[in-house]
Amino acid sequence: MPMHKDFPDWYGVAAISPSADLLQSRWDGVETALNDLTSPNLIALLNLFCIHQTAAYKVPHFLDDAFRKHDVSFPSGGRNLEELRVLAGSILRLAIETQHNTAVAAALGLVCGSYTRKSQIPFFDHVIAAETFLATRSVRLREIKSPPSLGSITKERLDEVLPPQHFAANQTSNLREPLLKLLQEMSSTISSAQRTISNSINVHGEELNILWWLQNKFSRELKTTFAELSIAAPVILGTEAADLTNQLPGPIGMTGVLLTALDSMQQGRSELSILDSVNASPKEWRTQRTSSASINQAGPICPVLLAFVKSLDTDGALEWLPVYRKICDIPLDEKTRPIAIASQIYAEHLFIRAISGLKG
Repeated sequence: MPMHKDFPDWYGVAAISPSADLLQSRWDGVETALNDLTSPNLIALLNLFCIHQTAAYKVPHFLDDAFRKHDVSFPSGGRNLEELRVLAGSILRLAIETQHNTAVAAALGLVCGSYTRKSQIPFFDHVIAAETFLATRSVRLREIKSPPSLGSITKERLDEVLPPQHFAANQTSNLREPLLKLLQEMSSTISSAQRTISNSINVHGEELNILWWLQNKFSRELKTTFAELSIAAPVILGTEAADLTNQLPGPIGMTGVLLTALDSMQQGRSELSILDSVNASPKEWRTQRTSSASINQAGPICPVLLAFVKSLDTDGALEWLPVYRKICDIPLDEKTRPIAIASQIYAEHLFIRAISGLKG
């Protein structure tokens, strides 16, 4: 495919002015890498793009191979770290814009990975493009359409498909093709109607489940009211909202849903930390929610779920922090709005579901 019109501008972020030939070879490498996006490779790209790496960074083999295929002099190791980050972002952006089978996972990963990292991301427009893509796709997925009319087969149409001469003596063999054609037309219309109706049922079911959840103000997993969740509410309600989401990405109005759910917090705190909210949630619940292998695979791209995992390593409420800080740069004790925490863990759970559906 042609080089993206903005690729030279993306490349400029690395303070490199490549020749036209080199720029084309790098774009060819971007396309090659896109065709080899497994879930581990996607996570490697997200880690490279979203998180500032050290000079000791080791380039993933799939990425090194993709660019060496088009340029044998492609620098090895972390000697071209900023260039690598630009290329990683370009692969993720191309996945989104071409609606590659990894597009939703890539977009959700960019949203999750950019949490409090805006200043260190080389080209934040990729994150904005991801958010726009997710919103547009969400609306399109949940659009309610009228199913195609099955109608009735008119006599004129039957005469056209099955003319009288096909029913003359010894003409049985000639009936097969026109009958198959008619049945295919009917089957295609019925299948299309079924898909439309099935999507409408899923959309309405999702909406109804979320509305009942909000109406009852009762935690589905902890069997207690929203108010009684106290400061654990952001991580618990964000998780339960993800469970209620049928299709990825989630509904465009989920922020409003979570704000309404969080209104029930008894303390009425305007700010709290991820650390406070995670430690306040039941340890047994965290254990159950981190059983997926994909959660451990995601690592720093999902900082709240990573906090879940590391909080289970020790018995003390603060003893696990040093271990977490060695792995992830997100300051867990920094105060923020509860909605920011709830929205983040909601997106993280959706991202885990998205990568779980990719080849690994």
